[in-house]
Amino acid sequence: MMRWVVALLLLSGVAFAQSSEPPASGEPPSAQATQQPATDQRGTEQSPLSVKIIPADDADKKAAAEKHEREDKSQIERKLAFETQRVADYTLWIAAFTFLVVIVTGFLGYATWSAAKAARAAAEHIPRVERAYLFVGPDDISAFAAETIVKLGIKNHGKTPAMSKSLYVGLRADPPTGPPSVKGLVHYHMDSAFAAGQEFTAPIEFKWPTTGMFYFVGRIDYDDIFGEPHESWFCALILPDKPEFRAAGPASWNHWT
Repeated sequence: MMRWVVALLLLSGVAFAQSSEPPASGEPPSAQATQQPATDQRGTEQSPLSVKIIPADDADKKAAAEKHEREDKSQIERKLAFETQRVADYTLWIAAFTFLVVIVTGFLGYATWSAAKAARAAAEHIPRVERAYLFVGPDDISAFAAETIVKLGIKNHGKTPAMSKSLYVGLRADPPTGPPSVKGLVHYHMDSAFAAGQEFTAPIEFKWPTTGMFYFVGRIDYDDIFGEPHESWFCALILPDKPEFRAAGPASWNHWT
């Protein structure tokens, strides 16, 4: 019985060994398994797909560098935005300050112009107030049986002296008409100073051959202390029977400068 068991085991081992032998072609199994028929190959030969495997340490460093770059870029953008806003704020303040300077300068210019105008008005007013004003007219009237004698009076109504230059006087029966003129008047050359408020009776007698009313007309030319020339016209109606006189004639014959 033991023999038959041993024989059976030997036969089973031989059969197993034969089933495990390689194929007779002698080619490796992988070559036979991957080999494809020649009829299936078309086009150019394709390169095999390659995948680069990056070590874990290098990948971490690259990710950290990219994160740091993004953070730096974000920080630069924030700083740039802050500086841009600050420049805009400075520009706005400069514009406001410039506008304020323009307004203040305008007020100062107006104040300066007003002060200059007031000073000019004062400078023009002083000569008018302080200058001399010479006026001429009848001073004494004497009526006689056949004639009337009139003397001439001169007075400085100003606050400063005056220097008389010329005197024009005339007697006439009719009132003057038209613009004032020295034509027909007697000219007297004068070179006399008249103090402020001074009254003077000229040593000249003007005679009218009747005792009836007549007109006494004339003009005096003088300079004030500022060197400005002036003139005063006069026209008076003489009434010997009173005796008195009154202003008469056109206004242009009684004006003064």
